[in-house]
Amino acid sequence: MPTDGSGTESAAAPVIQEEDATAPRPRLPDAANWPPGATGGEAFHYMVEATLAALTDHRPAAVACEAEGVHQMRVAVRRLRAVLATFDPDLPGEAEDRFKASLRRLGRILGEARDWDVFITEVLPAAAVDGVPIQDLARLEKAARQFRAAAQPSLRAAVSGPGFANTVESISAWAQDAADPSSPQGRGRLARPARKLAPRLQKRLARTVLQRGRHIRRRSETELHELRKALKRLRYGVELLAPLHESGRKTFRRACQSLQEKLGALNDAVVAAELTRRLEADDPSLAPQAKALRAWTRTRRERAMAGTPAAWRVFKKVELPRLAV
Repeated sequence: MPTDGSGTESAAAPVIQEEDATAPRPRLPDAANWPPGATGGEAFHYMVEATLAALTDHRPAAVACEAEGVHQMRVAVRRLRAVLATFDPDLPGEAEDRFKASLRRLGRILGEARDWDVFITEVLPAAAVDGVPIQDLARLEKAARQFRAAAQPSLRAAVSGPGFANTVESISAWAQDAADPSSPQGRGRLARPARKLAPRLQKRLARTVLQRGRHIRRRSETELHELRKALKRLRYGVELLAPLHESGRKTFRRACQSLQEKLGALNDAVVAAELTRRLEADDPSLAPQAKALRAWTRTRRERAMAGTPAAWRVFKKVELPRLAV
């Protein structure tokens, strides 16, 4: 049975002492609130700095293993990766690859903790509402809490150690150089006005989504998961380029959200089934309870799959937001 070394969730203390995670914090800068006259490098710099601010702001709560802090750090990592994906064609490859790898590792660690938070606080209560026996869910919850506790030391180490600070500082310095046209990172396309780069950047992200969604009824769960990730990158990218949009952003966002909801519900059901299998593998006596919950996840998965094609048809008909000339 996984444990944090003490057998309880509350025994582990943060690796470093942090300021009060619940203290009021200043309003974070908006990554999509940069001057429309900026160069590509300046826009990239602003987006990175604003996203890093969100990442570090939620770190104390994540170190304390508070569910919302973990969630918000994970969202910030995804948004930061979306910034890199949006500007990918114009960024120096070696540095970008290094930062992508660091963010991917951090995202996996945050994801492990977040998945157990969602399983305990969202999946099991939803299953109870749908009639899965409470006694079955109580046994699964007890086991899931032990898995969550086992994931917490790695989480704390990842977000409170020197590696995290070094990554943040390095990405910040790299983005600052990108805003300087005299630096190696700021030369080339990034020195051009962002409005000149935006059409190509938007279309490239959209093309990936359209390719991954073709023949959507034939796609496997793994392929639909890849579609979901590409759709998130597109939505984040479009949001980041908001200062350059003339019209159509709200309509496009609604279409994205509708499709994301269907793909997200499918992914949640798949993840819940996988976590249930892990619980059963660790403790075979949970087989009856695991079977009951997996039956529930199958129903949720089928429901999400049934609604996905219609949401995809709507999404395909919606144009990208129109960019100001």
